[in-house]
Amino acid sequence: MIDPSLTVDGDSFNGHLQDIELLIESAGLLFEPHAVTSIEMGDSSLFIQRGEHQWRIGSSLLGHQNLESHEVYVDFEPSEQSRVDATAVECTYIAVGVYSAKTTFDRVLSSDGASLAKVEARDLDRSRQWQYLGYVVGLIVHQFAFDDAVLIARSLLDVSRGTWPISYAQFARTHEPTKQISIGKAESDSQATLPFPKLIHQDIGLYPVVESVEWVKKLLELGVKTLQLRIKDPAVPHLEESIKDAIDEAKRYGAQLFINDYWELACKYNAYGVHLGQEDLLTADLVLLKKKQVRLGLSTHGYYELLRAASLSPSYIALGHIFPTTTKQMPSLPQGLNRLKRYQELVNTLPTAQRLEVGYPTVAIGGINLENASKVLKCGVTTVAVVRAVTESLDLSKTLDQFGQLLERPRGDSDANG
Repeated sequence: MIDPSLTVDGDSFNGHLQDIELLIESAGLLFEPHAVTSIEMGDSSLFIQRGEHQWRIGSSLLGHQNLESHEVYVDFEPSEQSRVDATAVECTYIAVGVYSAKTTFDRVLSSDGASLAKVEARDLDRSRQWQYLGYVVGLIVHQFAFDDAVLIARSLLDVSRGTWPISYAQFARTHEPTKQISIGKAESDSQATLPFPKLIHQDIGLYPVVESVEWVKKLLELGVKTLQLRIKDPAVPHLEESIKDAIDEAKRYGAQLFINDYWELACKYNAYGVHLGQEDLLTADLVLLKKKQVRLGLSTHGYYELLRAASLSPSYIALGHIFPTTTKQMPSLPQGLNRLKRYQELVNTLPTAQRLEVGYPTVAIGGINLENASKVLKCGVTTVAVVRAVTESLDLSKTLDQFGQLLERPRGDSDANG
């Protein structure tokens, strides 16, 4: 908790910062309790100390316009430059209330000028600017991603005081329509809003993620019905041949095989499914995947990415990474069980395109094994994805049976701390 004796200038900014920290804590979403140790207001910056790291945060509310000297800059009077296209900035830049012909939105730009997020929003009343700044800053220093901080801060202004947003209706809609993502040929635009095909086997079972066709064959022989081929090195010998071989084998067993990343090869050989990360959405031809009736799984690491994924109506949504993992370089911190449970609550309310239902199948991934899988499943996810728990197993058949038993058990509310 922030020391209540700490004070800063600026229309009870400190109070708003304390409010958001209490709310994060009450929602069970603090990564490191008691992490913020000091807050100072300089002539033109906020200095916030969390552990060994100090954040220098600027804002147009403080009358300072030098982006170069800050890690985060929140601009309530965005320039014409920020209203058009992303341009290189020296820090993470949050522009509040950017106007376009159709809507008002907040934009998050990274230090390399890439647009991290656009959150659709109403005009922000001047009386609430300090509150909004306090919420954004509080979320960032408590290790929420920048895009999540903006999304959550906006939604908190519209929900009852002291209430953490849970449902789709409580969140500001992301301004990331399919037109901002590669969808292929122009004449295919009308197909951009169509949903991806549903999974044939809605009871997914255990979802192993393996890096070779040999592992795919071994798991298929043991009865696994859903799995992913994730070949990390694009220069691996016989890459295309391996992917084709894996796809053919999965078809022979009637299994749901997802190819990670290599969507062109997946289309070429009529794969059952493709799994993509958020960054892959900028280059993958989603319309072609739909034409080929390829199922789509999408990785997410927070609220913003969840809503962005849902806007594409995928076949399933992956939530991660839950625990520390060494199998892949991750762009975010381990999310933990409490955040996983919150993400699943949101998924349960997500409307699906052209379907008279809500929610998507979900796959939790990241550091999951036999010891912690039951706690993960109690968060309400459809299933769990595993890597080392399978590939390093000393008795693979027994391990698969044990996971199968866990997946068949009734699931209650998670009482685990994450």
